[in-house]
Amino acid sequence: MICPLDVLDNGTNMGLAETLKRGLVAAAEQATDDDIIVTMDADNSHTPALIRRMVFAVQEGNDVVIASRFRYVPVSEAWRTIASC
Repeated sequence: MICPLDVLDNGTNMGLAETLKRGLVAAAEQATDDDIIVTMDADNSHTPALIRRMVFAVQEGNDVVIASRFRYVPVSEAWRTIASC
């Protein structure tokens, strides 16, 4: 499988949130309905071995899969936390 790579240059430091948002928007613009977008930190704080399990969870019908090294958080609790911010 050949996966094309697009490099986005921010020019200046825009911060993690803005950079991640920019990357996700660019990926979503190119994605098809069959694609799954995965993001990971490049400092080895995310385990690449989890990608297969996360993709399987999406294929099983989940819209969003979040891997946390801290603890399991049910989706309803996570959205309640996000909504209260």
